Amino acid sequence: MSLRLKPSFITSIVMALMVTLAAMAQAQERPLTQRVIQSGHSLTDGVLPPLATLVKLAGNPSVVMDKSTIPGSPMEIRWREAPGFDAPDARHDIADYDTLVLTERASLSNTMPYHNSLEQSLLWFENAWTNGNGGNGAETILYATWVDIESGPDFDNPHKDSEGNIPFRQRLDLEMARWEEMRTYVNENRPEGSPEMRMIPGPLLMAAIYDDIAAGTAPGLTDISDLFADTIHLNDLGDYFIALAHFAVIYGRDPRGLQNLDGVTPEQARYMQDLVWKVLSE
Repeated sequence: MSLRLKPSFITSIVMALMVTLAAMAQAQERPLTQRVIQSGHSLTDGVLPPLATLVKLAGNPSVVMDKSTIPGSPMEIRWREAPGFDAPDARHDIADYDTLVLTERASLSNTMPYHNSLEQSLLWFENAWTNGNGGNGAETILYATWVDIESGPDFDNPHKDSEGNIPFRQRLDLEMARWEEMRTYVNENRPEGSPEMRMIPGPLLMAAIYDDIAAGTAPGLTDISDLFADTIHLNDLGDYFIALAHFAVIYGRDPRGLQNLDGVTPEQARYMQDLVWKVLSE
């Protein structure tokens, strides 16, 4: 099965996404007391500590924010298997939470053909809406992630990704179209009365900061690798950047003016807060 996407299809998806993101930026403000669980893998783990700190600094000292992680896992595996280490199970324990943040394994080009990503995303959404928040319904937010920054003609491509030869910046657009396809599928088939699935658009955020770094307008950053601990996992600075987007989308709030965290200069904090809000608002 090929997942090569035609340029015209990508353009139409991206244009539709712009409208979606503008609406998302104006989403109803949600309380900081929301109980949040994130179903993911190693790309999602690092975001929660800075996000929890941001929520505390914004006014909620008693944050309920848990991770339900299986390293390297697609949604299909997490649906069947518990996370282990006595961690909450985002499927079976969803009654204890108001919001599910859900992601698929990256890259989508190497996951969607084999793990029923569209159907799985709807399955998770339906479960959260039916059983979440004590049976009153939990919202599901899709967290879109990125690919290996070394993707390109010289990439080792250890997982035999069909698009592993395509440069990182170009792949962000291809992956974003697939994440949007997933979100659209859920919203077209979601239960009556349930809220639309919103999205944390990681590839768009990475594309924006990549372009700013290339233009020399990102304070203290000279290469996209400055945000990464290796070639795909974020470092503390990258986690802060993506945590800002989580804050804005989950709570429906402008991240500009939030307190910067250790390891982030005031100039970088202002820049990243402005960029996140710009991407979510355009």
